[in-house]
Amino acid sequence: MRRVGRLLGLGLALLLVLMPTYAVLAIANPTDTSIEALKVFENIFEDDDWLFFVRYDVNYSTDPDDPADETFVVSLYDTDGTTPLYQRALNYYGHNIISIYLTPAQGASLTWGNEYVVKVMGNPSIFDPLTEGVNMATRTLSPLADYIDGDMDDSREDLGVYCIRTARTLGASWDPVVDLVTSGDKLNSAGAIVFNAAIPGLYTAVPGSFETAVLPPELEGVERTIILTGTISGDFTAGEAVVGGTSSATGTFVGGTQTATTVDILHTTVAMYSVGETATGAVSGETIVISEVTIGKLEEAGRGRTGTRLRDALDNFGAWVGISGNAFGGIALFLLFAITAGSIFTATGNVHGAILVAIPVILMGNFMGLMSFAITWMLVIVVALLFSVLFIMGRLA
Repeated sequence: MRRVGRLLGLGLALLLVLMPTYAVLAIANPTDTSIEALKVFENIFEDDDWLFFVRYDVNYSTDPDDPADETFVVSLYDTDGTTPLYQRALNYYGHNIISIYLTPAQGASLTWGNEYVVKVMGNPSIFDPLTEGVNMATRTLSPLADYIDGDMDDSREDLGVYCIRTARTLGASWDPVVDLVTSGDKLNSAGAIVFNAAIPGLYTAVPGSFETAVLPPELEGVERTIILTGTISGDFTAGEAVVGGTSSATGTFVGGTQTATTVDILHTTVAMYSVGETATGAVSGETIVISEVTIGKLEEAGRGRTGTRLRDALDNFGAWVGISGNAFGGIALFLLFAITAGSIFTATGNVHGAILVAIPVILMGNFMGLMSFAITWMLVIVVALLFSVLFIMGRLA
């Protein structure tokens, strides 16, 4: 019997050693839990998106050792208050803020203005039972008071103002008090940390609410003539704006340039017209369904000589290396010229003769549309001026 008992004891000990171990969070209930404020904004990062902004208080006299993102969550429920829709872990205990962001696709299943329910509560696997006011707080959205609607500009402006107001309330409630806002009503560095943690990417939506922010550079448009080819509904009005329906590109119709299939547009914006979209005149209301976009008069002049296959090749190779088709054609022509001149110099040893004999390559490229005659003549003038200056200075030296 002793041997059997020893074997059973050894087996039990071995079983305990081999059993997997799991971390168990031992955390007491907070003193109280509440939702202090709740708002829903639309059109913040994209059109038709939703942003639920929650100011809560999970009140502990001393914050637990277990992190808040493992113990408490904010949850969005359907109007019945029992069907969970979306959930996110809290960042901090105490009086703080959090958000739930829904993309346009996610928000499409919801109805703006409905009485959805938001809960800040302990993780059910840790807190049992969940008791309202102790480890859980529930609030139903008010269609009249809690929904902030408007287009993207208006919604972002409203969100920025609300963030500053919330930051003042939040910082003043902490012990010790923390300034989250500058005297100029901007989020300072401390405020930026708190609000970007609650609403990731907030600075990209409301950069004006931050004391310092990293913004993408504002690109300036280049004034140039764009030739739009396509099906035209009627006569455009001289000087009217022509707006792309998909690209939102904007230009001014150049009066007297309209043909049966083309219109010239003076283009100054960064956005470019795209093939397949419909551009509309702001005054006349006439439209053009764009089948081709020609950038600049130089490309227009060369397009008829290059032919479709060569032009497509130039455009595609140019796009591959990140430059225009015209620029790629010019580089290709220069390389042909350099190869020809180099071959002649290798055979003759005469530098000037090699350059002169290779000049017809450039003229041939001009005729084919690889590079405009205008650019060639500009280069000829520059070279002539440099030669004249150097020749004169050489004579005077």
